[in-house]
Amino acid sequence: MRVPIALLPYGDGAGLTHGQALQSPCLTCSDTPCCSYLPVHTFTVHTLADVDYAGYLLNFTGIELAINAEGQWSTYFRQSCRHLSPTDGSCTLHGSPAQPIVCQQYNPYQCWYKRVMTVSASDELVRIDRRRLDWILEHTRYDEHRRIVSSPSWHNLVAACAELPLDVTPVPHPSPATDPGAPAPSGRRSLPVISTGPRRYADITAASPCDGCAAFCCTKVEFPLAVPRSVASLDFVKFSLGFPGVSIGVTDEGWRLIISTTCRHLVGGRCSVYGTPQRPLKCAYYDAWRCTFRRDHDTARTDAIVTVGLEQYDWLLETVSIDDDGVVTAMVDAATLGGHLRARVSDAAPAIAGAVELGALR
Repeated sequence: MRVPIALLPYGDGAGLTHGQALQSPCLTCSDTPCCSYLPVHTFTVHTLADVDYAGYLLNFTGIELAINAEGQWSTYFRQSCRHLSPTDGSCTLHGSPAQPIVCQQYNPYQCWYKRVMTVSASDELVRIDRRRLDWILEHTRYDEHRRIVSSPSWHNLVAACAELPLDVTPVPHPSPATDPGAPAPSGRRSLPVISTGPRRYADITAASPCDGCAAFCCTKVEFPLAVPRSVASLDFVKFSLGFPGVSIGVTDEGWRLIISTTCRHLVGGRCSVYGTPQRPLKCAYYDAWRCTFRRDHDTARTDAIVTVGLEQYDWLLETVSIDDDGVVTAMVDAATLGGHLRARVSDAAPAIAGAVELGALR
C-alpha cells in the first residue's frame, strides 16, 4: 500500500531540505577521509596463519585494518595525501589536470568514506587496531589443524568495539626531502659486484642472510598490485602515489605496491620481540634464504625491480600503449622501463621500443 507523503516520518521538519541536500557533503567533512585512507589490500581470515598476518600488518605504523559485515578484511594506509593543503586541508590539485581522475569523478553524495571512516564502528564496517584485534583473538577458537572454528559474531563485534576506543594517534607526515616513498629516479639500480668469486654451499649456509641487512622487511610492507589494464587502473596508481611513503615496484613477474613504514618492534635495527610469543609467526618462520626484500631494496645488491614514485609516474606513462577505449594494449619490460627512467633523468630519453603485449606482465 502506498503511504501518503504527508504521513512520512520527518519528525517536525527534522532533516535536510531538498535544497540543503543538494549542497556538497564535502562542505561539512572536516576529516577528509577519502584523502587520508589508501585502500591497499583485501584478504579473508580462515586460519591461525591469516589471523597472524593481520597482527603482523598492525605492527607497522600507519597500517589499519577493517572488517565488513560479510567478514572480508581490508587493509588501509592511514596517511594524508601529499596534495592536501596544510592550512585548510583542501586539495591543492582540485580543478587542475594534475588531479587524479578518480578524485575528479568521485561522487560525494554517495561517499562511503565519510559514512564509515569517520566513526570507529558502524553496521557496515568495523575498524580494527591492535587493541580490538586482541579482543578478537581472545574470543577465537581453532581446531587441531589451526583452522578457525568459532569467532565473535558481527553483532558482538560491533557491540564490543563500541566499548573499545580506536587508536587514532596521528601518523607523522614525512617531508618531501626524507620521504622514504620517493625513490631515487634512477629506475633499475646499478649492478655492483656482490662477491669476489664462487663460494661453496657450506660457506654460504654457515652464515645468516640477515647478517649486515638493514632490516628492509621491518621498514617496508608490500602488497600485490594488478598490472594496469586500463586508464582507470593507471589513474589509481597515480592516486596511490600521492600518499607519502608509497611507491610501485615493477618486475616482469608482476607489480607490487610498496609502503615505507616501520614495525613498532624494530629497535636499533633489530627485532625487540625476537624469540618471544609476541613475534608474529610470519616473521618467526620467514625463510631468509628466499628473502626478496634485501634483493630488491638494498642498493648495494643486484635486483630485478624498478621502483616508481610519483616523480616518475609521467615517465612510466611514456612506456605504455593505450587504445581509443582507454585499454592498455602494450607496455615495456622492466629492464626497458628502468633504462627509460635513467635516460629521462639525464634528459636524453630514447624513443621507446620493444613494447610487449600486456599479457607478458602478469
